[in-house]
Amino acid sequence: MSDLGRGGFDAIICVVGGKDDLSDETLANVLGQLNDTVKYTDGPIHLVVDGFDDDPRSLWDIPEVRSYIRRLIFGMDLGLTARLDHLSRILAAVCCGTIRPIGVNPVTGDTIFEQVRRE
Repeated sequence: MSDLGRGGFDAIICVVGGKDDLSDETLANVLGQLNDTVKYTDGPIHLVVDGFDDDPRSLWDIPEVRSYIRRLIFGMDLGLTARLDHLSRILAAVCCGTIRPIGVNPVTGDTIFEQVRRE
């Protein structure tokens, strides 16, 4: 095996859907392609949602994206979710309701999150 994984790739960049196509059919295709692609690398999976660059909201604040990412995460094998990169894990956690943004670090401009407490 090479330093870059089984197939020579060091990561998977997965466009999971676009602004005009967050359908169940697209979701099924993405899940199928992910299951096929992960055979070729042990690297992280980077999720990309396309087409929202002009929207000032964070992706998790867009209801259709939040719903789509939640369905994607619940449709993924547990082994795949464990391989999500840091930013994809944050997106997934906010969309699935396990963390929520609570503010912005005034020095770095980074979003600050807290874990959602379950009663």
